[in-house]
Amino acid sequence: CDVFNQCPMGAQGRMVSNPGGKRVMDCSSCVVGEEPDIFMRSCIPKYSDVCIVGQLKYCYAGCKIKTLPNEDAFFTTEYCDVWKCLMHCAAKQGPQCLKPFQEGCVRETDQIATGCDADCSAA
Repeated sequence: CDVFNQCPMGAQGRMVSNPGGKRVMDCSSCVVGEEPDIFMRSCIPKYSDVCIVGQLKYCYAGCKIKTLPNEDAFFTTEYCDVWKCLMHCAAKQGPQCLKPFQEGCVRETDQIATGCDADCSAA
């Protein structure tokens, strides 16, 4: 039974956990200049000061992917679709909001073995 819900606050802010993490010990802090993505799964360059986070989440909810893939779906084509949606939503807020997500997109989609076609440079 997975009883772990969310990582606690760390010295640098909210902590993240990799897919499948179930204990607080599975959490890690983001480095200075980074913060958790909107799912609290990975660290990306700080975006909350240039994006309206509530609008990002609202936009994401309107994508075809209604929920975050479970731990078995990370780094699959389903996860690639998550990044397509995130890039689209960030681009809607402008280049300042898009930029932090570009690096996270490249870093995360490079790990997808099936060849993700998410456009990390633009939406």
